[in-house]
Amino acid sequence: KAVEAVAILSGAASRSGSFDEALRYADMALAIDSDSWMAWTNKTVALTHVGRLDEATDAAARTMELARGVHAEPYVACGVLSVAKRDIPSAIRYYERAVDFPGAEADTINYNLGCCLMILNREMRRGWTHYELRWKLFDRVKQFMTHLNGIPMWDGRDLTGKRLLVFCEQGVGDVIQQLRFIPDLRKKFNPATVCLEVQDNLGRVCRESAEFDNIVTRIVGMPYKHLPPVDFMASISSLPLLMGYSGLEDVPKPEKYLSPLAGTRSPVPDDVWAASEGKLRVAISYAGAAIHSADQSRSVHLSRFKELMGPGVELFVVARDTPER
Repeated sequence: KAVEAVAILSGAASRSGSFDEALRYADMALAIDSDSWMAWTNKTVALTHVGRLDEATDAAARTMELARGVHAEPYVACGVLSVAKRDIPSAIRYYERAVDFPGAEADTINYNLGCCLMILNREMRRGWTHYELRWKLFDRVKQFMTHLNGIPMWDGRDLTGKRLLVFCEQGVGDVIQQLRFIPDLRKKFNPATVCLEVQDNLGRVCRESAEFDNIVTRIVGMPYKHLPPVDFMASISSLPLLMGYSGLEDVPKPEKYLSPLAGTRSPVPDDVWAASEGKLRVAISYAGAAIHSADQSRSVHLSRFKELMGPGVELFVVARDTPER
């Protein structure tokens, strides 16, 4: 049918990140048949991604009215919308219902479900397990397997006498958080050496740490150079699962695991720094790149940190080139 063909184009546009185009195709399909559950589903997703959440809520109600209990896609769309509305418990319920449908895109649904479980610190091992599906779903992540082809993946076995390459396939913010796992890795699994593969702009900071025997840096889009011989490799984002953590209570909380570069000067003006003497100094990075297709669910407005501010706390924004939103 013509309506199905146009609705399919809307879904394809959403998957490619062209949400305005997806909306246009969804509206074209609805002009042909206002009861097309597929068009309403795709419109829900597109409206969610462009931040028009009230309209997305109305579209979601319509698609559920037309296809509740019949198709998985409306439940997935409602899960996406719930995440954007910060209603993670509802998103989990939608995804858990969606994955039961025959023919559902189980890998994508379970990946989304895993992310929601991690956000709420619920069933963390299940969440970390589902998060591994990124290796099947995202080309940006798959490229690491291509570049590092031939190195066996570490499966959590003892590493005594073995050389491990830890590579960083997520963004800088993720890596800074996840570097806390490395001291615990060395303590529990006793690798002979740990080589860290990391973004070029983090290499200098990581070299100040005694936890790494070797640092290999990369520039986005450039091939790897001079990888040392290793026995196994692991993504730093997979370490909680590989190291057997059951929840956030197992995640190490070191007082300090990175140090500022020797000889560097703080960008904070001296008078501002002096005025914060005696306060708890907290650095925040509240938003990512506005051009990211998932910016709606990745960034928060600076005003949301107001409740953290008080007479004993000084907040420092460390994000660069980030508009106040």
